[in-house]
Amino acid sequence: MAEQPKPSLYQRFKARINATYRRHHTSLLMGVLLFTFMFIFLSRQMFVTVPAGHGGVMWWRFFEGTVTNWHFHEGTKMIPPWDEVTLYDLRLQSVPFDVLALVSDGLVITVEVAVQFRVEPSTIGFLHQDVGPDYLQTLIIPQISSQIRNTVASVSAEAFYSQGRDLLQEAIEKASEDSLGLFGDGHGNDPSYIKLEQVLIRRVDLPDDVRTAIANKNVALHNAEQYDYLIEQERKETVRKIIEAIGIKAFQDIVSSGITDSYLRWKGIDATLSLAESNNAKMVIIGGGEDGLPVILGDWANDIDTSSSTDDAAPDTDTVPGDAANQTDDPIGSLMGTNDLQSIDKSVGQQFIEDLLESVNKLTNSTNDEVGTIADVVGNQLSDGGGSSPDSGR
Repeated sequence: MAEQPKPSLYQRFKARINATYRRHHTSLLMGVLLFTFMFIFLSRQMFVTVPAGHGGVMWWRFFEGTVTNWHFHEGTKMIPPWDEVTLYDLRLQSVPFDVLALVSDGLVITVEVAVQFRVEPSTIGFLHQDVGPDYLQTLIIPQISSQIRNTVASVSAEAFYSQGRDLLQEAIEKASEDSLGLFGDGHGNDPSYIKLEQVLIRRVDLPDDVRTAIANKNVALHNAEQYDYLIEQERKETVRKIIEAIGIKAFQDIVSSGITDSYLRWKGIDATLSLAESNNAKMVIIGGGEDGLPVILGDWANDIDTSSSTDDAAPDTDTVPGDAANQTDDPIGSLMGTNDLQSIDKSVGQQFIEDLLESVNKLTNSTNDEVGTIADVVGNQLSDGGGSSPDSGR
């Protein structure tokens, strides 16, 4: 019988593994299941996800503790299940809160502020070691509230209704930056734990009676300024009227010195000529004094003197236009020297031309040639309308 070949090392190892598995397969299966279960159970402690805009601070349980010289960046990290990673938000944050403060007037006001800040990535290890994750309530709010109270104590309540509010906000920001910057000096780091971006004063609540009193004061102040403006406006208006009166007086002095009786008579003739050229129906009353002009244009001086004297002596009487027919004295008839309007005929136009030519001849400043020219013009203009029938002349 031939001798069998000796098995190789691999074959012997495989045979031993198979023998061990056959003897302990139940125990091995339980161990694998236990390991799988433990891995799944501890995976939440072993795998840490750092979200966007965050940083992770590592804490070794069996070594140096908090790591301050580096931190985890964004992504998924694997750590031993007995160690810890604390996440910090490195993005811009805004936190609103209210502060009760005492102003210089002795009033208690409520200031609603909003703090905008960032956590410095290079110092989050020291922030975690010295302050902790609750740095908002431990560091920021107490420091900002203290600076607000100190700054508001030197400002009156009325300043919050004016531009002093912006100056107050800048002062609070400056003081808060100085106070927060002290927390980075203990470790020899230039940047502080927190980079303060801005402190915004969102609202200031004053007592109702104080708010009403300040509003009434501002209204009274604006009313006083309005009255000052009106007084200044009336003063300038007075000066303007005085200057206007001086100009009017100077104009009247210049014009009155150049107006003579001859000039007024000439204007009367010119007006009569314009009246005669009109196409409208008209009635011309002749006999306005020795110049022969129409009543409405002639004998200005006598009319003014007569009217002024008769107005003072005559009693006031009311005349109704509709009762003109019932009056005994006809004003038109009295001016013409007759009470009968039916006596007006074609001779009125011819008489008007003759009286007009006689008035022109009496002008002392006119030459014979000018008188002839004026007479010809007037005669030509009135040759058609002057001799019209009474019906057309009315």
